[in-house]
Amino acid sequence: MTATGEQPAAAGGAGPSPDWVDFAGADELRGRRTLAVRHGELQLCLLWHAEHDHPVAFDDVCIHKQRSLAKGVVLNGRLVCPGHQWAYDLVTGYCRERDRHQPTYRVRVSDGRVLVDVSGPVPVDTAAEVTIDRS
Repeated sequence: MTATGEQPAAAGGAGPSPDWVDFAGADELRGRRTLAVRHGELQLCLLWHAEHDHPVAFDDVCIHKQRSLAKGVVLNGRLVCPGHQWAYDLVTGYCRERDRHQPTYRVRVSDGRVLVDVSGPVPVDTAAEVTIDRS
């Protein structure tokens, strides 16, 4: 699978699902700072939340100045935009200094692969659901 995520992936063994897209291997993502991926017009920034040991998916286009968050850095549990340093919580996408939210997406790890629900971002003030199949 390429980082364009053009093929649907299996969702929890229930067969192909157009909403869950396979973007990367979990080990590949753990070894990277961030990973910019696309699915059609959707641009995502994937990263591994080291403290909680799971992947995170943000809309890659910053809500402030439309910069790529994949070019940012992770600092103190927040993803910092390279444009004007808005810092988004890795769990909720909340920027407390600006009282704004960067869209986040549900993520699942299945068979060592990172899948993202591309049907739409999670509601504001909600932690993005992460499911890890450890079987």
